[in-house]
Amino acid sequence: MEYKFISKEVISGRVILLFEQASVEGLSEKAHDFFINNKYKLKQGGFPGNGVYEHGNYILRLLFGAFVRYFKFNVEVNRHDERTIAVKVEKGHSGFSGGVIGMVKLNKELKKLGTAMEQLGENLGSFHTPAT
Repeated sequence: MEYKFISKEVISGRVILLFEQASVEGLSEKAHDFFINNKYKLKQGGFPGNGVYEHGNYILRLLFGAFVRYFKFNVEVNRHDERTIAVKVEKGHSGFSGGVIGMVKLNKELKKLGTAMEQLGENLGSFHTPAT
């Protein structure tokens, strides 16, 4: 099913994407597949698409700082109003474990994810975060 992307709102540490012609279940599944295809793991949450997704190793990030990639995002998919579904992606940590560089990398990753997730309604094979 094609979902129509309507708008994206970026608010301090959070991206909210709105879609129409979508169901919560279908878009949740697409969001889950998106994160899995981008090497994220579902760490918490029972329903795919709603939960905490991580990429990398937090312990190694603490030990070696910004040299180790680690990202954590809280994802929520729910009905925004009677015709639209909201996909909310929020930073799950500050990025401070990697120092200033880690915080900058986390903000860049959130921005990349928000841009790439605009394509959720398109073919699953085209899910990639843009290269840095």
